[in-house]
Amino acid sequence: MKQILIVEDENSTRLAIKRIIESIGFFAIECNNDEEALRLMRSNKNLALVICEDHSSRLISEMQKDAALENIPVIAMSSYTGVKHIAALLEQGASAFISKPCIEEDLLEYVKRYIS
Repeated sequence: MKQILIVEDENSTRLAIKRIIESIGFFAIECNNDEEALRLMRSNKNLALVICEDHSSRLISEMQKDAALENIPVIAMSSYTGVKHIAALLEQGASAFISKPCIEEDLLEYVKRYIS
């Protein structure tokens, strides 16, 4: 089963995203920091997608350096929606950007795009 890792330090946001992901039949793994995320990613061969908050740029950078992780798509989330901020996240290696709070339909559209 394809799995999605949610990296978010705010518990309520993380749980809401997990609920949305699991409502369409995917298994969601959750953690609240980059170090734990990297550990989980390196030990999980079924990981198909990462959804993380924007200040996880270190996580994205570490993924780009690791041949086993570099092709896993990343959806970056942020309440900051300035063009420069979004462009910087995409340049760092994020596959897509979604604003927080996220609209359920938008999140699901991205998930389906990158998982299919």
